[in-house]
Amino acid sequence: MPQVSIVVVTYNANTEKLCRTLHAAAMQKDVDFEIIIADDGSTQKDFSFVKDFLQARGVTAFRIVENPYNQGTVKNCISGIRSSTGEYIFLTSPGDLLYDEYVLRDFYHFAKKHHAHMCFGNPVHYSADASGVRLTKQECVPADPKLYSPDASLLQEQVSFLSNFWPVGATFFRQREFALKYLETVAEQVVYLEDNSSTAFALADGHKLYYYDRNIVWYEDGSGISTSSSDKWTRLLAKDAKNFILKLKQTHPRSSFADVLFCNYLETNRFRRIVHKLLQHPLILFYASSIKKTIKPQEVCCSETDLEYLQYLHTHTTQGN
Repeated sequence: MPQVSIVVVTYNANTEKLCRTLHAAAMQKDVDFEIIIADDGSTQKDFSFVKDFLQARGVTAFRIVENPYNQGTVKNCISGIRSSTGEYIFLTSPGDLLYDEYVLRDFYHFAKKHHAHMCFGNPVHYSADASGVRLTKQECVPADPKLYSPDASLLQEQVSFLSNFWPVGATFFRQREFALKYLETVAEQVVYLEDNSSTAFALADGHKLYYYDRNIVWYEDGSGISTSSSDKWTRLLAKDAKNFILKLKQTHPRSSFADVLFCNYLETNRFRRIVHKLLQHPLILFYASSIKKTIKPQEVCCSETDLEYLQYLHTHTTQGN
């Protein structure tokens, strides 16, 4: 059994971006991995080059899952995970690149050390065009990820999540069966918002989220659903959020975490929202206020060598190269 399954989810993917993502995955060292490409019923797809591309880089453990029609991100992720055999799962998409050659090795050892079912690390935001690559922001996301450090309490993590300090799903590293369980939990309510919805259910069930203080992925701004600024995707993601919160409230009727999440996002009257939390959940309200006052925004740092690696991936990785 591989230590890690890299599941690349695609839909009408840009071939050059897919090649870069696969190249960064194939470069991983000191870790036993496989690559799964899960395609969500693309209307334009040609994976005939993948076999030669990966084998030229020494990768023979890979599979392509071609779903017959478009189902959305959540079900596409599930199809890829079901076809995988790794102990842990790293989900990614074309344009997002593993930060360096030892990310998965280090992530795996971190997860095993802490017996963690789900972890995340730092995304380094970038954009690329004909003139080259550049960093678009250096602030950590969430602003202070140490709120989820291994010694943080479950309550602190739940309140941090309630306060909109959400990790970036592109940096998640999860135990395979755990990831499958919580994605399947939201599969009928959520189409695209796979990361925060599944994480909310896991936190409600008492599972901690572990922060690994390491740069994990070069995260391409503007190319994916979550970084898109279009009104269409804003509406679709808002619908997903409403649906999973309604289900969370239904399945966890006695959970303070579920109740406050419901109140925060689905109670439109600000006064009623504050009064409800003040009367029903004063500890959470106090804790959230304390966190917001004491939070120390962090910055992501990267070296010139790291930037050269990113530049290399963008200038030397093509379908025929």
